[in-house]
Amino acid sequence: MFTAIASFTFLSEHSKLYPVFVRTGALERLMRLFAHENIDIAISVLEVLVELTGEDVELEKESDMQTLIEEIFKDDAIEYMIGNLERLDESKDDDRQGVFHTLSKHFHL
Repeated sequence: MFTAIASFTFLSEHSKLYPVFVRTGALERLMRLFAHENIDIAISVLEVLVELTGEDVELEKESDMQTLIEEIFKDDAIEYMIGNLERLDESKDDDRQGVFHTLSKHFHL
């Protein structure tokens, strides 16, 4: 499952596909994994979102990024991201990375 989730990072090099990613429901299904019982899955989803919305993404049209961000804010997804902070154990390196990605994504958006 981790490989499948990570495969979405290729989209950061093809931002013109963001509207398709949203329209097909793929982003919505990916974001549902924030509620997965395995916190590492939720962290992987967050890492993909960080990659897709990073400052280094080259955009042909600003509206492509806007479409993606609007979907991220839809249906309380930000609350799921923040809610995952309670599930993380900062004494573990992977969980520390999850905290970092959650906070950076929250402030970035």
